Amino acid sequence: MNILLVDDDEDGLALLEMVLTRKGLAVTTASSWHQAREQLTTKCFDAVITDVDLGDGDGRTLESLLADPAILFVVLSGSVAAADVVAGAAPRSHALLKPVDVDALMAVLSSSSTKSVESSSTSLSNGAIE
Repeated sequence: MNILLVDDDEDGLALLEMVLTRKGLAVTTASSWHQAREQLTTKCFDAVITDVDLGDGDGRTLESLLADPAILFVVLSGSVAAADVVAGAAPRSHALLKPVDVDALMAVLSSSSTKSVESSSTSLSNGAIE
């Protein structure tokens, strides 16, 4: 699975990249909204995992740049209110609270990859806290 991981917190970005890479995922990182937008225009991804507050933009708006409805979109937030905004979004959208529960994130990623073959309806996952 090819992942775009977006977070302006360099330490958090590096840590989650390391964890996901060790789980066998191909991870490309972006530390800003603008870098993420550029990555999305030049590469293909199976999933985008993004923080909400990126400093130079709202990570939730990156979903509108995804042309393929099969691309999984996961929002990470330290705020329940920010994560709740994703609740009414597209079926491919998920929200997890920070700190990220890696097992919950992996469950979202793996269930989505199986369901994307069967159908495009994926349930929203709110409130995964480590």
